[in-house]
Amino acid sequence: MYKTRLILFPVGLLFLLIVMYGGCDNQNQSSGDTSIDIHAALSVDDAVRNLKPDTTVRTVIGVVQTVTPNDDLLTLIDVEEYKTCGLGDCCLYMPVRWQGEMPKIEDIVTVQGTIEGTESGMLFSAGKLHVGKKSGVQ
Repeated sequence: MYKTRLILFPVGLLFLLIVMYGGCDNQNQSSGDTSIDIHAALSVDDAVRNLKPDTTVRTVIGVVQTVTPNDDLLTLIDVEEYKTCGLGDCCLYMPVRWQGEMPKIEDIVTVQGTIEGTESGMLFSAGKLHVGKKSGVQ
């Protein structure tokens, strides 16, 4: 019985992730190609813990914490931490530069881009952004 649970848990988790983050095609917001492989996405926590300037294209999924359209900036927090502590200060966050239509606070988004070094630290520069679920995590 224990082995059955070990097998069913990952299958159920995968199904849940597909349902939660699948989104609708009419919710895509990106420049150019709208396809982002969400199954290869890193969590914000994993991305921030390994943050260093790099030209490798990465995909990250998170919840929008703040939006600053005048500066083409938004910040993402980890989906699991958002479920625990909301938009509060207990979360790690990842600054993202995005030069398209800004998502709303609490949207779940998947971004694809590279990590750049700046005068004030590190910044994720997104070339693609996909809104998978609007305003909040259920």
